[in-house]
Amino acid sequence: MLDLGANGGLSGRLLLDPKRLAHAIAKNIQISNRISVDNQQGGTTIHYILEGPPQPLDDAIEHKAVPMKLVSIVATHERRASRSA
Repeated sequence: MLDLGANGGLSGRLLLDPKRLAHAIAKNIQISNRISVDNQQGGTTIHYILEGPPQPLDDAIEHKAVPMKLVSIVATHERRASRSA
């Protein structure tokens, strides 16, 4: 199934390469990303959310770029009460 043995497993022995085993398993596991950030600067807060579509875990092991989309951005500003003399 994973094609990890020597000679396709016909020799009666099973030889495993840890890296090949990890990649064979990781190709069958999907991950997705969701990042939520609150960036505060003074009285302003910018909240944004990035999401990435499901992709094989093997891509992360191989350090491939993760495509992300900005799905939401909201900015709020808190007014400070002015002091009266």
